[in-house]
This record gives sequence, structure tokens and C-alpha cells, in this order.
Amino acid sequence: MRGTQPRRNEKEIPKLVAFDMDGTLLSGTPSWEMIHEHYGTMESARQSHIDYSSHKISYRQFMRRDVSAWPRPLKRAELMEALGQYRLRPEAPGVVDDLKLLGYEVAVISSGLDLIVRPVAKRLGIRYFLANRLGFDARGIFNGKVYPLVDPLRKDIALEGLALRLGVRLGDTICVGDSSYDESFLRAGGKAFVVGNPVLSAQLGVPNLTNLEELLEHLAIR
Repeated sequence: MRGTQPRRNEKEIPKLVAFDMDGTLLSGTPSWEMIHEHYGTMESARQSHIDYSSHKISYRQFMRRDVSAWPRPLKRAELMEALGQYRLRPEAPGVVDDLKLLGYEVAVISSGLDLIVRPVAKRLGIRYFLANRLGFDARGIFNGKVYPLVDPLRKDIALEGLALRLGVRLGDTICVGDSSYDESFLRAGGKAFVVGNPVLSAQLGVPNLTNLEELLEHLAIR
């Protein structure tokens, strides 16, 4: 006869630290811009950005419009090459390691492509990430399918789903982002921190970090 599982003490529920990627774990050019710069399609990207931000098009439409501007056949290997020059914040690995050692679950929630989010998460030793995807055939050629799993303006939905999966209450989540696109995500968690954006931090009434190591100080981790 199978025994019942012991009830987990409330104090044992793990807390989750969820990071945005572009501008938070990474510095420099955002990942979508890296691809557009590689292909010389920044002008069309700007118009798509305006239309999405003003709610004229959905995020799925935004993704399709972006991808349609890139050359065919669109190859996974070339996209990976375009994204391969990302710049990780130098303090990020140590901060992630410290959080994990202290028992926190760590995740990345990004509206970038998994083509860059996956290697960034792997480099940092982060098991959990949510990102948008493109479909590719067996030859690594784009097959026309887009998977908008993380809408930039509704990243709170992605956070809620991940927290539920991990058995973490939203009140026990700590969210770290850098731009207005992270606002729903930052408002959804129990605590929020903004990186390098004092205007946004003032609007939300949360701390502004100039360096990710300051997150540890705010969490009273020494």
C-alpha cells in the first residue's frame, strides 16, 4: 500500500527569482535587433514595433512580420550566428550561483527567441526558461511556424504558469527586469527590481539596480 506524501511545510516552499534576459542578464544590443542588424531589416522592424506597441497588431502578427523580413531560406545556423555575439553581464554568473546556493529556483522569462535564451540559460546553469520559438525542419530551415509563447506585454502570464508548475506562490517570486515591456511581469511578483532604468523603478516604486550584485544586498544576502 502506497503511503501518503507528507505535507510540505510552508517555510519549505522554494522561492523563485525570475530574470528578464535582454537588458537584464545581457547588456548591449537586444537580441531581436541583433538579427535585424545582421540582415539589414531594421526599418521594417521599427514599424512593426510601433504597430505592436500601439496594439494595432498582435504579438503573433508582430513575430510573423519580423520573420517575413528575413531572407529565405531562413537557416537556424545563420540565426544562431547572428545571436552568438551576445554580451552577458559579468556579474550574472556569480549572482545566479549565489541564489541557487541559497535555495532559490532561478528562471529566465524572455520574449526573445529560444535560440539565444537556451544557450544563455545553459551558460548560467539555469534549468527553467520560457521564450518564443520558430519552427525548423530536419535540415534546420525555417518551416513557417512561429510559437509566441511569451508576449512582451503579458509576461505576467508566463510567470504565473511557471510559478504554478514549480509549486511557488506568486507572492514568493522575485522578478528582475529593465524595460516597460517587463511591467506586467514586475507587478505580478511578490518583489520586483529594475535594472538600469530609474524612471521605470520610480513609476513602479521598486528599487533600481545598477549592478545585479545589488539584488543580493536587497535580499539581505551577505
